[in-house]
Order: sequence, then C-alpha cells, then structure tokens
Amino acid sequence: MSHYSIDFSRFKNRLKFHISSDTLLHEYLNTDYLWNSKFVRSKICLAIGDYYEMHPETVCDIAVISELIHNASLIHDDIIDRDEIRRGCPSVWKKHGKNNAILLGDLLISKSFSLIPNLKISDQSKVIAVKLLSETIDSLVKGVYNEINENFNSQCNIKDAYIKMISQKTGKLIQFSSECLLGTTNADSKIRSSLSNALLNFACAYQISDDFHDRNNDNVGSDISNNRPNVFTLLCEDNGDKEVGEIFKLQKSLLVNANQSLAFIPAPLSSSIREVLSPYVSFCKGGDDIKFGELLTR
Repeated sequence: MSHYSIDFSRFKNRLKFHISSDTLLHEYLNTDYLWNSKFVRSKICLAIGDYYEMHPETVCDIAVISELIHNASLIHDDIIDRDEIRRGCPSVWKKHGKNNAILLGDLLISKSFSLIPNLKISDQSKVIAVKLLSETIDSLVKGVYNEINENFNSQCNIKDAYIKMISQKTGKLIQFSSECLLGTTNADSKIRSSLSNALLNFACAYQISDDFHDRNNDNVGSDISNNRPNVFTLLCEDNGDKEVGEIFKLQKSLLVNANQSLAFIPAPLSSSIREVLSPYVSFCKGGDDIKFGELLTR
C-alpha cells in the first residue's frame, strides 16, 4: 500500500469538493483529464505535512492550490503549443475550443487565490501565501514568454539561458508547495532553502528528461515542430555522442545538487521527497533508459 494512501484519498476528496463547488469547473474539468495527473506537487505537500504533523485540511488545500495552478498552466500551454492530447485525453482547447480553454485556465487561477483566506493558518501566513502564489504565476508567465520569444542561439551561454527559462517555467511551480507549507511551520531557514533548492534541481532534471522524450516524438505540438527551445536541439544539434554526453552530465549535476540539498533535510522527509520525485527523472543514453539511482552513480 502506498505511503500516501490515506492522505492522498483525503486530498483527492478536497480537490473533488473544490472542483464540484464551481459549476463551470465541474462541467468541464471533472473528467479523466484532471484525474489522470501524476499529482507530484500534491504528494510533495503531503510528505511535508505528514512530517510536520500539520492540519490535514490545510495541507490538502495547499496541495489543491498547487494542482489548480499547474492545470491552468497546462491548459494555456496546450493552446500555445497546439497540443491535442494531454494525459491520454483530448486537451481542453481541443475538446471545448480555445476561447473556453483560456477562460477555464483563468478561472483555475482565480479559484486558487480564493482558497487562501479559508486556510487554517495565521493571517500573516495567508499574506505570505498570496505573495508566493503571485510570484509563482509571475515566474510561470515570464518563463513561457522567454520560451516563446528568446533567441537562445544569440546568448553567450545557451546552457545558462536554458536553465534560467526552465527554472522560471518548471522549477518555481514545484517550489511553491514547499515554500508555502514550510512558511507555516517552525522549520529553520536552512531546511526551507535546502528543500526549495532540491525541488528546483529536480524540476530542471525532469525537464531534460521531458525534452528527451519530446525530441523522440516529433509530432504536432512538440517542441521540435513548434521551433521551441529543447535542450537537445539547443546543445546537440548534430546529435553527436559528445554533445549528448554533455547533456547527460548536466542532468546528473542537477540531481547531485538536489541530493546534496536533501542531505540538510530530516532523513524521513528527504526519503519521502526522493520517493515522490525519482520515478520521473530518467535519461536515455545509448538505448538504455537510465533511472534516477543510476544517474547518480554513472
């Protein structure tokens, strides 16, 4: 049985409650599109809440906020990228039209802010939560803007420009969960910054894995067909072994940094975070799918 089985069931009930309480969200999103998610951000919330013995409703509602923002970003991304399939289902714009999809994404963002006043945390913590959520959305928007408009080949350091873009787009959202929750605890600043840094590095390593799979599925909606930045087209245009090896080293360095940051976090929490994230970080090199543990040792 999963370590998260009881808490995860509680979280899903809270998400169902918040989706069902809004007529439009219930009509358009209470489908497999929503429920086929990996819920990585939620599981991070549950791991943190479990370790610090936080109020379950608070933990679940912050997890819900994370999922609402994540889904809003995916709905809008799919419109921009013309992705027709998401989680094995028709994307929202493909099923309901672009106009409705834009509005549903906006509604999810609005819904996420509306949950904060009812969180069972102090007023000061609510102000911090609003600030963190605003900063997260700001970073997401700027990350996607840079992805669309940045001329990466004109940059002095293409690798650094790429890491900055995916940190804004992918990293900040996964950091929100920990920063929002730990902001309501007595966790010291070293634990907070270490966990935030670990999640950022994991997120960037995940994006490299995602870029790899996207490169090998060059269809409508992919980075390649949309001429969007992909680490493999940016750094190894000729697909040479040396260039692929450099990307492998980049991803490994991100995972090593994540592991080093996790060393400053209490072992039970560190183990839970690693359990949640490691299945989604892999790299295919020489035809072999290299998993998280192997990436650290090669």
